[in-house]
Amino acid sequence: QTNHQTPNPIIKMATIALIKEAILALKDRTGSSIPAINKWIENEKKVALPAKHVMKAALKKGVESGDLVMVKASYKLSPEAKKKLTAPPKKKAAPKKVRGCGRLGTVTLHFHLSSQ
Repeated sequence: QTNHQTPNPIIKMATIALIKEAILALKDRTGSSIPAINKWIENEKKVALPAKHVMKAALKKGVESGDLVMVKASYKLSPEAKKKLTAPPKKKAAPKKVRGCGRLGTVTLHFHLSSQ
């Protein structure tokens, strides 16, 4: 009985996340090559490079899932994946400030709101 899945899927997810971040940071119009992605990971993240087979498996998985697009020997982010990564995080609405009357205005305001 052989299991062809990777024993630790966390590593693969971290690798694909690193790849997506590298491609986004490199901003190459024609796509980023594997050596360019590796160089970015080494220089920017200061972590050991994933093994070649792990890197290729992550790239293949990214293409299959639709997150990456292969262009010749380079990889680009798909438009959907790019939108997900570049979308600004939604901010929570700031609580509205109500002007109180004088120094004790907020205390009075809280008292009035809680008594209604």
